[in-house]
Amino acid sequence: MTERAREGTNDVEAAAEQIGRLGSAVLRRVFDATVVQSLRGMTADLFAAWEARRDQGALEAMEAQHLAGGTIVFRSLLGTRPGQVFIMAALQEFVHSQAFDVYRRLFGDDIAFLLDVCQMRRQDAADTGPHVPYHQDLSFVGTGFRILNSWITLDICGPATAAPGLEFAAARVIEDLRPSPATPPVTADRYFDRIEIDPSALRQRLPESVWQRPDLDAGDAILFDQFTVHRTLAGPDQGARRTSLEFRACQAAALPADHALASRLLARCDGTAVAFSL
Repeated sequence: MTERAREGTNDVEAAAEQIGRLGSAVLRRVFDATVVQSLRGMTADLFAAWEARRDQGALEAMEAQHLAGGTIVFRSLLGTRPGQVFIMAALQEFVHSQAFDVYRRLFGDDIAFLLDVCQMRRQDAADTGPHVPYHQDLSFVGTGFRILNSWITLDICGPATAAPGLEFAAARVIEDLRPSPATPPVTADRYFDRIEIDPSALRQRLPESVWQRPDLDAGDAILFDQFTVHRTLAGPDQGARRTSLEFRACQAAALPADHALASRLLARCDGTAVAFSL
């Protein structure tokens, strides 16, 4: 077992500054142990329910493709009562976290959570599901305005742990690094083809010094914008499952009403209170 890497901060202002400069930051202890335990149990129940719906042929085609990639998006969860309960429970915890304080520093008091790209995801080190390759979120959220993701792990993960973590480049990149941004057909076994960046091209563009591979405790987060290059980092000796949540959001005023990511939940801050509206 190697020494665990402990990059990161608990300082909201430092995290916001680093995101502004490099596009990403590690924020520690976003969720405490009690919150993590509650959300982990809810995600396990929802994955079991979604697998049962898949087996019954009750999922839409895109929902089945998402599930094949170990993912359930929040917009789909809105269609079920347990999903609605989970979304509100998760967002209530999130808006009272340091991660949301970072969002407010970057976006102001009116923030739109993008329900088409907020999601829960689980990753096994074994080949039971595809590992997410090198990519930028701009491949599916665009570049018209800044979108920030809080990737929060509900399990201990990273190179020196038993579960796959995340590798990302702490470097300002302002372009699409895919050699051919055209979107190929999506099938369950090639789910991530449309977003993948060639690793050899990355090595030429981004030096080793910018790559971060942090070990994370349950409840830690990596915050990054849509230009940040990242991927699942899984080692051959990692056998544990990692479940994570992703909260993608933007400044509400920046999101056009007719945008492709129009399914949103608005969080409006008034002092310490947060009001939600669809």
